[in-house]
Amino acid sequence: MARPRRPVANKFSASPGLYLSFARRLRLTAMQAAARDSSGTGAPCVFWLSEYGGSYGGGAVAMVKRVDHYCRERGWRLECGYTSIAREQAWLADLAAAEIPVAFAPDGRRAKAEWLAEKLDRLDGPAILHTHFAGFDLAALAVSRGRPNTATIWHVHSFLRRDPPHLARSILKYGWLSRRGVSRIVCVSEVAAESVRRRGGPAALTTVVANGIETESFALASPEQRQAARASLGLAEAELVLLHFGWEWKVKGGALFVEALARLHADGVAARGLVVAGGEEFRRAADRLGIGEALLIAPPSEDVRRFYDAADLLLATSPAEGGGPPLAVVEALSCGTGVVATDIPGHRVAGRPPAALRLVPAEPGAVAAGVRAAIAAPADQRRAEAAEGHRWVATERNGSLWMRRMGEVYTEALAEL
Repeated sequence: MARPRRPVANKFSASPGLYLSFARRLRLTAMQAAARDSSGTGAPCVFWLSEYGGSYGGGAVAMVKRVDHYCRERGWRLECGYTSIAREQAWLADLAAAEIPVAFAPDGRRAKAEWLAEKLDRLDGPAILHTHFAGFDLAALAVSRGRPNTATIWHVHSFLRRDPPHLARSILKYGWLSRRGVSRIVCVSEVAAESVRRRGGPAALTTVVANGIETESFALASPEQRQAARASLGLAEAELVLLHFGWEWKVKGGALFVEALARLHADGVAARGLVVAGGEEFRRAADRLGIGEALLIAPPSEDVRRFYDAADLLLATSPAEGGGPPLAVVEALSCGTGVVATDIPGHRVAGRPPAALRLVPAEPGAVAAGVRAAIAAPADQRRAEAAEGHRWVATERNGSLWMRRMGEVYTEALAEL
């Protein structure tokens, strides 16, 4: 039988904390003190379990480092678990350099569960199984249900798909299985959280922790940085460069990006499209529309900062997003690169958005018009917009704020064990 849970606030953006009772705070403080006194024996252990295999791990690695620092300060431990798709990724070296333990789980839900169970059997203290990108969700739940000192936290990073097969599976997962032992369902935006709730996810356990970035790594770009970034990509200094991350053609709105680029050329705006990780779909679409020479497809890179520095604007043309806004939009704004994005819930922000974030209808003409409006602004206005965008990120989406909110989730989960 699932343990009863006390309802908690479900919007971190509207609340500075989870308002732990005084008695529960005392209990957690005593737990942390005992962990320190015993030099780690019995200390809580956080398992960061992720099925992420992307070639750019900058944002994810920064979050892991934040969690590691948080755990070390409290005498806790952190271990990372990934699947085989991450084995060859360059960002693993960053975790190794930070002396963060990393292990690879076997493929298959049952094998993952057995692998996790073996790790938990060796612990003397409580554990948090913090899962990302769904690959570990059910294995973690299966293992934690029989262990009174283990909490499972599911982390939802995207908007849940609506096609019938995925909808049916997500209703089963969030509407039924999540109620049988999940401590929290953390979502990166209210849009993602609402998609969980619509599928039956328990509202009392579903909470929002907006993504944060290390703003020091994404400071406003200088003219010299922009010049160097363009030279490294073979782009002319005077070109109008429109950046797009094309990891997935349909998910990221590849067709809309190419069609908007073609519309600009038809209107006499000689823009260059810089597509990172774009597949053959981009090349075929550009050739079909007669703008093949205007498209530069770059391989993914850990040096993602270079792409923002080289671009005049980021075009975020996804039909649906769960990021509120996604990390690419946040990183671009922090670097001072303006953004033209489709006007969808996943691209909107609470309150007044920074002026450098322009939301437009998901239609080629509207995207092209958004680009023209952005580049038509006087230079002084564009510099002011860039500075405001960076300040907004530093205030609303910084890594310290993310860790404080995530730490509150950890605290609640441990206090309930």
